[in-house]
Amino acid sequence: ARPLSHLLRNNAHHAKSQLDEVIKILADWNPSPTLCFDNPWDLLSKILRHRLSETEGIIPIAEKAFGLRPGDELLRFRGDIQALPNPVAFFTRADLWGRARLMAWPAANVHGDFHCNNVISPLVEGLGQQPTIIDFSRYEPDGLMFVDFAYLEFSILVEIMQTNTDNLREQWLTVDKVLSKSVPLNKLPGGPAALAARDLVFPLRVRVANIIDEFNRRDDFTAIFWLAGVAAGLNFFCELEDEFERKAALLFAAHRLQALLAWISTENHSPK
Repeated sequence: ARPLSHLLRNNAHHAKSQLDEVIKILADWNPSPTLCFDNPWDLLSKILRHRLSETEGIIPIAEKAFGLRPGDELLRFRGDIQALPNPVAFFTRADLWGRARLMAWPAANVHGDFHCNNVISPLVEGLGQQPTIIDFSRYEPDGLMFVDFAYLEFSILVEIMQTNTDNLREQWLTVDKVLSKSVPLNKLPGGPAALAARDLVFPLRVRVANIIDEFNRRDDFTAIFWLAGVAAGLNFFCELEDEFERKAALLFAAHRLQALLAWISTENHSPK
C-alpha cells in the first residue's frame, strides 16, 4: 500500500478510482449531518483553534515567512497585479467581517487533517479496493462537513500542480481562480496539469454540490464551502515549509475568501 500522493504522481487512473472510493467513505460516514448556525468569523476560529499558538500559529508564521500582519487587509506578492483579501487578517479580526450574519452549515464527523498522505491506497487496481484513512488526531464529531473536502482538494492540487517556478505559479493562479468561481466545475484553463486537476477535483465538487442540494441551502452552504477553503489554505500554510507551496496555500485561502466576501457583500446590498 502507498499514500494517495504516490498514486497521484505515478498512476493517475488508479488515483481517480481511489478518490471515488474516498468520497463513498465520506458519504457513508456522514449519512445525516446536523444543521448548525454561526457567523463566519466564529466558525473559522473554531476550525482553526489549533492554529492560535503564539509561536507556531498562523500569525507568527505569516509574519516570519512573508512579513504579513493582521493589520494588512490586502495580500499581494511581488509581481502580482491584483490584490486579494488577506486571510491572516480576516482570521484574526472580527471587525473585517462587517455585517455578516449567522449562516447555516452542516455539522458532521470530520477527520480534520484529510490530506493525500493520510489516505493509504492498495497498489493493486480492482473493484472494491478501498483505501484506508489514517491519523484521526484532529477528529471532530461535530465539525464543518466541508472541511475534509477542502483539505483534500488543496492536497490534490499541490501534488499534481507544481509551484516552484514563476511560470508554474502563474498556471496555479489561473486554475485556482477558476476553482473559486463556483462549486460545480467546468473546463479549467491550461495544459495537462489543469486537465488532471479537473478530473480529480470534479467528483469532490459533485459531492459538495449534492450536499448543498440535499439541504436546499444553496446560498449559505456555498459560502460556507468557500469558508472551508479559507481554513484549508491557512492550515496548510502553517504545515508546509516550502516557500512556493506556502504561497500556494495562502492564495488558495485568499481566492476563497474573496468568493465568500463577494457573497456577503451581495447579500448585504440586495433588496430586503
